[in-house]
Amino acid sequence: MYIKRLQLRNYRNYERADLEFDRGINVFYGLNAQGKTNLLESLIFLSLSHSHRTNEDKAVIRQGEQYARLRCTVDDFNLTVVIHEKGHTLFKNQELLKKSSDFIGLLNVVLFAPDDLWIFQDAPKERRRMMDQEIGKIDRSYVTALNQFRLLLKERNALLKKETVDSAYLEILNQRLVRVEMQIISRRGAFVRSVNQSIGLYYEKLSHTAVPVSLVYKCCIDEPYDEAKIAAMHAASFVRDQILQSTTCGIHHEDIQFQFDGQNINDRASQGQKRLVMLAFKMSILQFIKDQTTRQAVLLLDDVLSELDEQRQEYLLEMLLDYGQVILTTAIVPPALKKYAKRLFKIEQGNIVTG
Repeated sequence: MYIKRLQLRNYRNYERADLEFDRGINVFYGLNAQGKTNLLESLIFLSLSHSHRTNEDKAVIRQGEQYARLRCTVDDFNLTVVIHEKGHTLFKNQELLKKSSDFIGLLNVVLFAPDDLWIFQDAPKERRRMMDQEIGKIDRSYVTALNQFRLLLKERNALLKKETVDSAYLEILNQRLVRVEMQIISRRGAFVRSVNQSIGLYYEKLSHTAVPVSLVYKCCIDEPYDEAKIAAMHAASFVRDQILQSTTCGIHHEDIQFQFDGQNINDRASQGQKRLVMLAFKMSILQFIKDQTTRQAVLLLDDVLSELDEQRQEYLLEMLLDYGQVILTTAIVPPALKKYAKRLFKIEQGNIVTG
């Protein structure tokens, strides 16, 4: 996958921008608050049909304007998002796409940002959200299963709140819930197994130290996974569910744990080690996407070099040299980056110049 061109109109602090990218490492540099992260955000929007920084579409429209437009050329097709007061409108090759699910993942990007390190300490729902997003980008059936689960869960919880629970209807809901949960558990388990095949190797390349790094899938049932175990789990928790008037177990309570040297990463790793683990995790996601789709996603790196010493900057850039397309932001361009960059862009107050 290769982004050839990006055009922005009235997006954040960009009145107009028209950029052509190269294969390899593309670097955007400039002082803070000039628009570097905004540019990466626009590519996230073109990938996911929403921003990763705000839940309100209209928040990204340039102040004083009525709309924003994002357009990119990817391989041999074009994607366009028009953002307005009522939300957004999506197009592929000028054809209106009525469903976000038909748009998401046509451009596949993976972002590393400084805030990603919070995922280690965040609530389990944030790690689930991250995992669901990465799987959903390449598997529409997974997104469908998640939506079905949410509807069934809402319906089951409403039933549990009634004074008298209709046992026949509850059984029907449970059967449907079990089937959907099995689909989700299977895909989550496959995602974790895929990441574990490469995350330790990437960490070793980035750090030049051999430390065991892995993910542990905190599933709601024990392996081997099957529908009978899910059904038994819900049956065993029914009394508690009735008392609390809520479904107290299931895939909506699952988690993934990052382990470093055999322990929870929060108990063992330094901040610098966590940064390298997160980078290794992102590289593993890229490998997961390629294994599943045969297409190389675009890697977005926001301010990745500022907290790395010169040696680790070299390790990272050497590794990226063998990768596909990378779009990287930085305040300054260190010597190592000048050596590896294919194209340099300077950003100043929403204006972009090459060189």
